[in-house]
Amino acid sequence: MSEDKRTKVCFLLGAGFSIPADLPRTQDITTRIMTGEGMMRHSDANYYFGRPMYEHMGWSDDGLSRVLPFLNLVRNRIANYYAKYSPDHEINYEEVLYALQQIYDDEMGEYENPLLMEVQNDLRAQSASMLKANDHPLESEWTYDQLLRESLNYGHDVVWHELEQKPRKSLNYMCALSTSFTDESIRIMAVYTLNHDLLLEEHLRESSVPFNDGEVEFDSHLRLWSIENYYESKGIPILHLHGHVRLYRVNYYTKNRRRTVYGRPVGWDSIHTHHITDQEYFMLPDGRPEILAGTTNKLLEYQGGIYADMQMHFYNSLRSCEFIVACGYGFRDKGINTKILEWLYNDSARRLVIIHPKPSDLRRESRSAISQRWDELVARQQLQTIDSCIEMVVWSDVRRLICA
Repeated sequence: MSEDKRTKVCFLLGAGFSIPADLPRTQDITTRIMTGEGMMRHSDANYYFGRPMYEHMGWSDDGLSRVLPFLNLVRNRIANYYAKYSPDHEINYEEVLYALQQIYDDEMGEYENPLLMEVQNDLRAQSASMLKANDHPLESEWTYDQLLRESLNYGHDVVWHELEQKPRKSLNYMCALSTSFTDESIRIMAVYTLNHDLLLEEHLRESSVPFNDGEVEFDSHLRLWSIENYYESKGIPILHLHGHVRLYRVNYYTKNRRRTVYGRPVGWDSIHTHHITDQEYFMLPDGRPEILAGTTNKLLEYQGGIYADMQMHFYNSLRSCEFIVACGYGFRDKGINTKILEWLYNDSARRLVIIHPKPSDLRRESRSAISQRWDELVARQQLQTIDSCIEMVVWSDVRRLICA
């Protein structure tokens, strides 16, 4: 069949796509972040699952004893807002990290916000006691901006450690998607996922279905990621628009040069330098993977680095795409929503197919840009739903709509 005549499809996956695998959900992660249960601060300044490093010496975890009270100060301010405008709203970690990022960016002069001046003054006063080292002789007094940075790092570390866990249930529920990869009547432009986990890739490998994750082997210890690899290598592209738990910023050093690249370490940790030769080596300057956490702050991150590259890939794919099949996406990302709506309104022949067991609930909980246009898009036959959870969907259910 001629490639030009095949139906062009993009898949868009959100957090709901990973729920059947029984990974921690949003509220599970929120509880872990806000309580610190089972977490510890390592001497490498990263946070991990485990007991306090110096518990055997009778010392508490000085990092958590500062970060947790501060996070709850921020959460309480968010709660005051929702108590007035949406009393039933359940605050999640994404909202807390979004607020923290705004406070930190304002404090560092990255994105000034004059309206935050009083908030900053209040938080400085309320957190003064948190800056002091408690009973830990190896710790010193923190600055206010250090407390902000540590709180953000802690939140990100909890997120990626939670989502790098092994699935507790079978991944066979993804068969509807993996089956589509071998359907010769369609051309899959790409799979775009907002998830940080790598469950889809794990399922595809288990099913012996080829795909393109943007990585190529540099040597036996590093797989380099680059946007160019999606164009130069074969296979259906899978792009994590918010980063993922194995993607790191890597400093690559040679004799007279340092380059920043991105990739997946193989067989070495995030703490130590990996030497190839005496004058050629890698190190991970951040010690934590590239992931975006928060809400509206993601719009700013989309403008640079690997995220700008992936957003451009998404934009270019949509220009020639006829169908978007969305599953597990709550339509809460303003940047993604804007691209979808522009794509729909630029051509009345384009279709958005949504897999969700309760579309009415999805509509109610989505951003207003989507919810207020829902009926209009349905009336124009540009929005169609498959009213089922992904576990009960087979590829023919989706194919029926996009190949009609």
